[in-house]
Amino acid sequence: MNKTSSRLTYSLFFLLFFIMTPLLTFYALGYRYDFKTGNVEKDGALYVKSYPRSADIYLDGKKISKKTPTQIINVRAAIHAVQVQKNSYVPWFKKLEVKPGDTTFAEDIVLFLADRPKTNLSSGGNKYLVNELKNKYAYLTPNYHLMITDVEEAKNYDIFTLDKNYDFVAWSKDDQKLLLKNSTNYYIFDINQKKINKLALDSIDKI
Repeated sequence: MNKTSSRLTYSLFFLLFFIMTPLLTFYALGYRYDFKTGNVEKDGALYVKSYPRSADIYLDGKKISKKTPTQIINVRAAIHAVQVQKNSYVPWFKKLEVKPGDTTFAEDIVLFLADRPKTNLSSGGNKYLVNELKNKYAYLTPNYHLMITDVEEAKNYDIFTLDKNYDFVAWSKDDQKLLLKNSTNYYIFDINQKKINKLALDSIDKI
């Protein structure tokens, strides 16, 4: 190789170095050239979090290597189809927009069991009342049986047989008493003592 060829080769590599280095730097920083628009745009990111954890993530139909919760970087700015799935759970799917230089958050994704066994807690009734914590409900059967169903324990309790039909009005905060009504009269039923007492009008005003 003569001096002229060596200089040309050296100049070519030198030129390529100065051309490629900025391009690689911009690429590493998340900048991409959009051939459709002819513009240079910065990539965005996705943060995906699910309950339960360790679910698979599919971006535009392609499975990524990471599982939830995780951040996916270098995502092209566009609208993407995001799917989160886990064995024995119903998949979650949504189209999310990723903007240049921003992170799109898909948090609090709840995956429900696909074949969750169902438990028949009670037959229920036309009249029922849910407690303040929403983990118990009282109802009256056609035969005036006062029933209480504990949702957390998945148990149904036959509390007492009332003498007539009553409407449910309120449940005390400690879950120990029920306020009932029949016609124009009000009653307090004590669940522990299994006693019902009629209230005077002035007591109703205090309640």
